[in-house]
Amino acid sequence: AIYAGVIAAIILAGCLSPIVLAKVQVGILAILLGGSVLVLVGFIDDQLQDGLPPLFRLVVQILVALLLVVSKIQIHIVYFGAPIDGILSVFVTVLWVVGITNAVNLMDGIDGLAGGVSFITAISLVAASAQFEARAAATLISAGVAGAALGFLRHNYHPSRIILGDAGAYFLGYVLAATSILGSVKVTTFTSLIPTIMLLLVPVVDTSQVIIKRLLSGNNPLSTPGKDHLHHRLLAQGFSQRHSAVILWGVTLAGDIIAMRMQGARPM
Repeated sequence: AIYAGVIAAIILAGCLSPIVLAKVQVGILAILLGGSVLVLVGFIDDQLQDGLPPLFRLVVQILVALLLVVSKIQIHIVYFGAPIDGILSVFVTVLWVVGITNAVNLMDGIDGLAGGVSFITAISLVAASAQFEARAAATLISAGVAGAALGFLRHNYHPSRIILGDAGAYFLGYVLAATSILGSVKVTTFTSLIPTIMLLLVPVVDTSQVIIKRLLSGNNPLSTPGKDHLHHRLLAQGFSQRHSAVILWGVTLAGDIIAMRMQGARPM
């Protein structure tokens, strides 16, 4: 439903403003193509009892991340000089896209959390990118994601009637990761990455702390199940599913506002 909503929004935008869409169609098509592949992979994974092999899913995610690089949607490292900067740029871009794609999927553990975080992040990206003409593609895609996520959230908030599944979570994670670097993200120092990270603070922190904890425990961070995500910690403290989701929504909003300030955009 989210995938269809975003596609419908892009088509409508093309009908209403074809000139604007024509200027950014390469970037939009690249993101939608990669997202479509992940929707298919996620859908198949949801249908199989044992799911698709993790390695297969990882390889597909890397390939669709490289699709963005080929389409000139990437994080640009400007520090060491060629050719090291070019190699690092590709590596960091793939790491970011694959990481956020999986982070949103792993975060989808309680009703309304992933959908709400995605909506807040998408609407923040709209508010930030709409102020810069060069980020028209990010504005269009983020607006479509925000609308689709909000419509989905109505039925996914606890008690939920529908769920994201791998297909929806992969799509949201991939599109948000791509649109967050769509435009001009140049890294001259480590701090240059902070605004981009702040936009997706909750999934980044959640997945990072899970991976670190599981590695320190000698477990495989990708295949070991556990109750060590941020929402699990809130539930263990006695918060309900609704309250846990709202708390993490608030953290997401705060991070997005800080990110917009750092990028010179005005929160709307």
